[in-house]
Amino acid sequence: MSAWQTKKPCKACGRSGHSAFNCPFKARKPLLAKTQLKPKKRMRKIGKVGKKLIALSKEFHEEHPGAQLCHYCLYMGWENWLEVWNAEHTLSKVRHPGFRFDKGKLVISCAWHNADKSSKDIEEYLAILDERKLAASKGQVRSM
Repeated sequence: MSAWQTKKPCKACGRSGHSAFNCPFKARKPLLAKTQLKPKKRMRKIGKVGKKLIALSKEFHEEHPGAQLCHYCLYMGWENWLEVWNAEHTLSKVRHPGFRFDKGKLVISCAWHNADKSSKDIEEYLAILDERKLAASKGQVRSM
């Protein structure tokens, strides 16, 4: 024990050997159970463009029901059947805003490839996938 613990009593209980901060006899508020916590409502501000993109994605999903193959996984030579998949824009929505609502520019993608592609155009991303295939065939890097 240090010198201050033996000389000064606890302010909460009056006993020595500990401070008020870590007093085992101090009254504390009970912790709320997770069921008692109020869930925070997520505020999503979706404008006109966002609503159109959501409608386009829903329409694309209705046209392609059931399990589908990821476009990029097929390109890599993997057979990845997906129950849950993303409608991926082949052209960047930022660089080509005119094609943002064109269903012909959508492909089926897994979540990993969708996030990995980010805002690249399909030609750029396929070049990256080619480099990864080449590196994987040489045994340098894992392909995914």
